[in-house]
Amino acid sequence: KMVLLRVQPKDLIRRWKIIRGDLVEVITGKDKTKRGVVLKVNRKDNRLLVQGVNLVKKTVRGTADIKGYILTRESPIHYSNVMLVDPNTNRPTRVHWEYRLDNGEKVRKSSSTRSSLSIIPKPATLLDNYKERRKRIEVVGPLDTPAGLVRKQTYDEGSLLPTLKQLKISDPNEVD
Repeated sequence: KMVLLRVQPKDLIRRWKIIRGDLVEVITGKDKTKRGVVLKVNRKDNRLLVQGVNLVKKTVRGTADIKGYILTRESPIHYSNVMLVDPNTNRPTRVHWEYRLDNGEKVRKSSSTRSSLSIIPKPATLLDNYKERRKRIEVVGPLDTPAGLVRKQTYDEGSLLPTLKQLKISDPNEVD
């Protein structure tokens, strides 16, 4: 049985430029020039699961009721073996992160010599999932406290501090 070892911390990719939902092209290996959408990103192993790339056959054992069969599925591929495809030129391109001056947003920009130096948008599926999660958070349920009551101040800050009478000191300058 083959055991995959985790990548050493010094070898981990710090700034990932490829995210789930991106279209990538394989640049080395048996699937060279194949393209696919990134299904999963494994940052601990520096690997990506790409649709239709690096297919392996797995034998599934049968039982008394079910007959065994051979399953073909994708296997993770190393990050360095793929390149992001620029949607404007439809070619693989290098990418770097850049901050936009107008609104300060962090965007990916293609940086290959043949590319148009254009902004590569984040995948729509990723943005839709983010918006959906935000909607789920904003939904108020029957057991939730209304926003107006949460923001209402229910205590007097002065009442929390003990007064001099409560401490039984008549003159603050008086010392025993």
